[in-house]
Amino acid sequence: MLKEKLILIPEEESGCKKYDFTSVQSIQPTYGFSNTFGEEYTELSILAIKMIIERYGNSAEYLQIFKYNGIEFWVINDENTMVTLLLPSEY
Repeated sequence: MLKEKLILIPEEESGCKKYDFTSVQSIQPTYGFSNTFGEEYTELSILAIKMIIERYGNSAEYLQIFKYNGIEFWVINDENTMVTLLLPSEY
């Protein structure tokens, strides 16, 4: 169980192509993400995807922004089947 609350920042309406997070088959955390969040990184990864699906269904912007324990991280949908979780400094 996570020690802090995970926050999904609402996306801005950009008119960009929407992506389907419900068909994700692979979750790829970067070294910085996994190193920063330690033993919580797996649970954070799964919960982040679930939160995106709960809020946006199968139509979300490719970039989703989260905050956990005061640290911002990004979830990027790479053409629907894979997502990358990273810190903004790793982009």
